[in-house]
Amino acid sequence: MCHESARGAVGEIKERSAVLKRILIKNAAVASVDPAIGELPAGDILIEGERILDVRPGLVADADETIDATGCIAMPGMIDAHRHLWEGGFRGVTSDWSILDFVGNVRFLAASFFRPEDMYATALLGSYEALNAGVTTVADYCHNVRSPDHAHETLRGIREAGGRSVWGFGFVSLAHTGQAFSNEDRLAFLKTLKAEQFASDDSLVRLAICPREVSLWGDDLASVKAQFAFAREAGMQIFMHNNALGNPRYVMKLAEHDLLSDRLTLVHMGSTDADEWEAVGAAGTSVCFTPETEYQMAMGWPSSADAARAGVNICIGTDMTANNSADMFFPTRMFMQVERSMLSQKMGPEPFIGAPISCAEALEWATIKAARAVGLADVAGSLTPGKYADIVLLRADGPSMAGWDRRKPATAILQQGGVNAVDTVIVGGRFAKRDGRLLADTSRAVRMQEETVARVHALAVDNGGFEADLETIQRRMAG
Repeated sequence: MCHESARGAVGEIKERSAVLKRILIKNAAVASVDPAIGELPAGDILIEGERILDVRPGLVADADETIDATGCIAMPGMIDAHRHLWEGGFRGVTSDWSILDFVGNVRFLAASFFRPEDMYATALLGSYEALNAGVTTVADYCHNVRSPDHAHETLRGIREAGGRSVWGFGFVSLAHTGQAFSNEDRLAFLKTLKAEQFASDDSLVRLAICPREVSLWGDDLASVKAQFAFAREAGMQIFMHNNALGNPRYVMKLAEHDLLSDRLTLVHMGSTDADEWEAVGAAGTSVCFTPETEYQMAMGWPSSADAARAGVNICIGTDMTANNSADMFFPTRMFMQVERSMLSQKMGPEPFIGAPISCAEALEWATIKAARAVGLADVAGSLTPGKYADIVLLRADGPSMAGWDRRKPATAILQQGGVNAVDTVIVGGRFAKRDGRLLADTSRAVRMQEETVARVHALAVDNGGFEADLETIQRRMAG
């Protein structure tokens, strides 16, 4: 519970993680991200099974368990709309790199050393890491699917962790070594996978597609169109890196071939012209920014203002823990503050009142707008009756948040919230974290991750290392 720090034995923890028929959360401040409910200085949330049944002050209801959330802020589980879970195998390695370093050393070298069991290990620990940070849904852009077993093992890790996921099957694997999984084979495999494991969307893990990116199309446009066509036929979300470097005008290439749609989310988009933004907005296509990576690796300049002018739905992702973390609070807050600064500079020398972007608006980037981008807006992203009970309780009575303005829960979340404050995480009515502790045996996942890292890094060193010079990187990329 939020107001105490009880610790149980491992067996008790596993039992407590089971789905309860009814859970009543009492006395929490509520940042619902639902305009019909708003922000409540004190409110209650009733959960029945995997869904939210009611949200309002003074709820009186029978429940199998009542949680006294005095001192906590209840918020929707955050949604990381763009992450590469497998790149957790390079934690910290890329922290001082440019995009060329990254592509040359990871995508064209070390990616080829990942076995299916390495994909499992990084997916499992990465999913636990997200849950620990209050992220209940991860859109995993999995672009190292080197064989069917790589796909199966990644999904096994994600499912075992118990978080919600939109898993993006990638048609992009750049490393040349051991690459025998053709685009035709991938599409045939994906169709079988969809039929056998994803016949229903009513599950924690949903299937999405990451088609071959525009910069890699070459003369293979027919294959790319087939990937988009299957996604549309099967009702799947589509994710694609786009317009990250230079001024490629890839949006217009997508528009030319009628590939923009409201099921598509374009990632990065820092080098995008006004007419491209208009095309994205007209199609209902979403955009996900990953500001930490984009700022570090000079991938253009992401702009919420450009997107807003065109009516584009935007959201935030962490991208990768190779140079970032799974903490969604930080990139959301950072992007908000940078965008506030940029917009304020354009407002001229006259004094003005209020910041140009509110904390409540920024919180939407990591919740309801992210839900829209990953295809879950009708079931996640806000504390709305009928939606999945994906709920985070932040401890707001500790040193980092005590004394917060009770009128503005969203402001407290954005400006003072962090992983250290994440006390309780519920996914579909099931506890994933409680009393500040994940309800899982993370020691095994940590051990497997360490083994993967040691092996992959050793192989990278044996094959020229992570600190390659420009000539070596260019040679790798040329194949």
